[in-house]
Amino acid sequence: MNDLKPLPFVEPYDGDYVRKELIERQGEVTPEQEALIKENEQASAARMKEADAEIAAYEPPADLYKYQRASEYPPLTDLADAIVKEPDDKGAALEAYRVACRAVKAKYPKPANGR
Repeated sequence: MNDLKPLPFVEPYDGDYVRKELIERQGEVTPEQEALIKENEQASAARMKEADAEIAAYEPPADLYKYQRASEYPPLTDLADAIVKEPDDKGAALEAYRVACRAVKAKYPKPANGR
């Protein structure tokens, strides 16, 4: 399986919050601090725009269904338990395991290209 690439996460810079904190701590926002706040707001807006563009251009990998299936298949301990129970329950637990696996496969079908 290919490694999944995480999408960017950018926390927006909240200049209003910084201004409020500065006023509470020192009673005012100096012109130098205001200039820094505005600079950070602009830089944050640019990072947010870049992240939004990257997210909009994101295409999931062709084998994404493998990751999705893997996280939802029933645990292998259920399969082992079904194998042990097979003679006594006439295969009912094993068939239940198969049904659960088929449901996951139906939920996340393999793409048409067969990868």
